[in-house]
Amino acid sequence: MARLLAVGTKAENDLDTPAALIAELEPLAEEGTYRASALELQAFLYAAEKDYTQAMAKIDAIDALPANSIPVGMQGRMEVLRQYYQTRMNEKG
Repeated sequence: MARLLAVGTKAENDLDTPAALIAELEPLAEEGTYRASALELQAFLYAAEKDYTQAMAKIDAIDALPANSIPVGMQGRMEVLRQYYQTRMNEKG
């Protein structure tokens, strides 16, 4: 939890590059209790870089997780983000 919060704080205050923060989150995004939250933060960081394809891939990874490992309320948020990222991708093309 501490690492997740630290990365969020760094992102919020522009204390490191999105690429470095995405890499820092990778161990949490691969397994563990905070996997869904780490994937969500990675999606936000990719979107900040306008890499909506990678952001969508992280949303898809959350959707592929067992339902009991996704925090309450996250599923609805992921649908909103999926629509937003899809719209942004369509604007680019």
